[in-house]
Amino acid sequence: MADQNGVDLMNTGNLAIQAKRGRKYAPLNKIEEVKSDKIAVLITRGDQKKAMACLYLEDFLKIIQDIGEVYYEDRTINGPRQERAVNEQSELPNS
Repeated sequence: MADQNGVDLMNTGNLAIQAKRGRKYAPLNKIEEVKSDKIAVLITRGDQKKAMACLYLEDFLKIIQDIGEVYYEDRTINGPRQERAVNEQSELPNS
């Protein structure tokens, strides 16, 4: 049961989680129901679909940076991996 801030799961650390389940995935704008200073996450699942977690890009990048992960991209089939740090300057498709 959601609290008045749109948070469905408690004791999740810095995450404020809104959970939605239905025949189809919940619309992404359901994340706006979360009214918290924590990182808003929408977890949604549709019938016979895998569960999906959605969050704002700036929060995703913050998490990636905080845990020290990098994005690896193969430059050659058998060659060494080249690192490219994920940051806000990364190229994103226009949509």
